Amino acid sequence: MTDFPATRPTGCPFDPASGFSKLREADGPTKVSTPAGVDAWLVSRYDDVRALLPDSRLSSRSAPSAHVVPGADLNREVESGSILQTDGERHAYLRRLLTSEFTVRRVQALRPRIVELVEEHIDAMLASGGPVDLVQAFALPIPSLVICELLGVPYADRSEFQARSAILVSVDLPEDEIMQPATRSTNTWPAW
Repeated sequence: MTDFPATRPTGCPFDPASGFSKLREADGPTKVSTPAGVDAWLVSRYDDVRALLPDSRLSSRSAPSAHVVPGADLNREVESGSILQTDGERHAYLRRLLTSEFTVRRVQALRPRIVELVEEHIDAMLASGGPVDLVQAFALPIPSLVICELLGVPYADRSEFQARSAILVSVDLPEDEIMQPATRSTNTWPAW
């Protein structure tokens, strides 16, 4: 068994952990020990992933990326509305509720606003006059802002939405800090 490669190299933030290249060369899934303290099968090759995705024996039950968070409680209750952490009928039910918001027609209707957001961020990067962090200035805010458009998040609340979203998808914070944005009192989070 090998340790799950969780430490990214310095340099490009998109480079995978160095151990992944070696594991991709292996034939089939590799048994790994995760930072959360559980043993798992790591599937890193495209054909293997495609073969396993439709397999009903696999589950999305655990929190996304929780296996890379040291000390994560992989058995904690799943948040009631979390489509990413459910399987079967519950997942299908939540997916049906969201389907109308992700139709081709709905996304096409948002296209002009998405183009506007992209152009605003490109203009801001060019206007800065110097090197920019592409991830911070573009790759992180654009998807978050598009989600805000889809959800109807008021403009005044978008910075807060982006900050909480960034924490929720983080894999380098302790689990209690990652879960804070989802469990804060509704008095500090606007009801839309």
